[in-house]
Amino acid sequence: MPAPTSVPPARAYRELPAGATQGSSSSPYFPDAATLPPPPLRRWQRVALGLLRRGVHVLARLLLVGGDPAAAYERALFCAHLVGRWGGPLLDRLAPHVLERGWTTEALLWLMSAMTRQGHVQPRLRLVGFDALARHRRPRRGLLLLTAHFGLTDAIGGALEGMDLDYSLIARGDTSGWGWGCRRPVAVIPVDGRCLVAARARLRQGQVIVAYPDQSYRPVADGGTRGPIRVALSPNLFRFGAQTGAPVLFLDVDLDGDGAIRLEVIEPRRASVRAFRDFVTERTDWRVDGP
Repeated sequence: MPAPTSVPPARAYRELPAGATQGSSSSPYFPDAATLPPPPLRRWQRVALGLLRRGVHVLARLLLVGGDPAAAYERALFCAHLVGRWGGPLLDRLAPHVLERGWTTEALLWLMSAMTRQGHVQPRLRLVGFDALARHRRPRRGLLLLTAHFGLTDAIGGALEGMDLDYSLIARGDTSGWGWGCRRPVAVIPVDGRCLVAARARLRQGQVIVAYPDQSYRPVADGGTRGPIRVALSPNLFRFGAQTGAPVLFLDVDLDGDGAIRLEVIEPRRASVRAFRDFVTERTDWRVDGP
């Protein structure tokens, strides 16, 4: 990896990313101006989604009965397969804007998040290439682990905790349902104008920083037809890695046929926006905008 540059912090961690306009709500690495907002939902869709969320919460409580974290995951997986097999057409109309790799994956995400808020659940994980973390992580430079919104990335916390690795997650929104399988709270760096400054301090402690360089949305036509997921990528996290000297690896997450959540660490030849774009398009049918 390139050596850290001598760019002063005020210039290295600007609040506005390249391409953003003054007055936008952009974070240090999400290019808000390059994407479209999710489509507005009709009133019946908002009401139905509210009822669905309540139903997921109740079902999650039932799945946790018995106190066996591993069995709770298998029950959630069974329910997710039922949704994926029978509920897809209905959910396409109810939530056309949702990003997912299939409704089985999305249903499992909803259930696992709801169960994690209410108790402890142990997902069945398959770790591939995780020996690269030990090879690349540096004592005072840490490591950047970049992933996209594949749907089951909340499982990474339990994997890193199981390896006794300190980590932090750069994220926005409600994080109470994250950290599947974790015994400790997830260390979160909130997305704001100084999140990369906080990330730099934690890299110096040797932490693994998990972050998303993508901002994704699914366009929906007036008739409700769902378009392919579109993704905008920002170069700022890659610049950040070069400036700090932190090694950069990629993380793919998917649901294997036997029900295990597969987390695979990828070692790119050169960490760049172009390499990450290829990483995403090789694994999905998403349309990635940008260089």
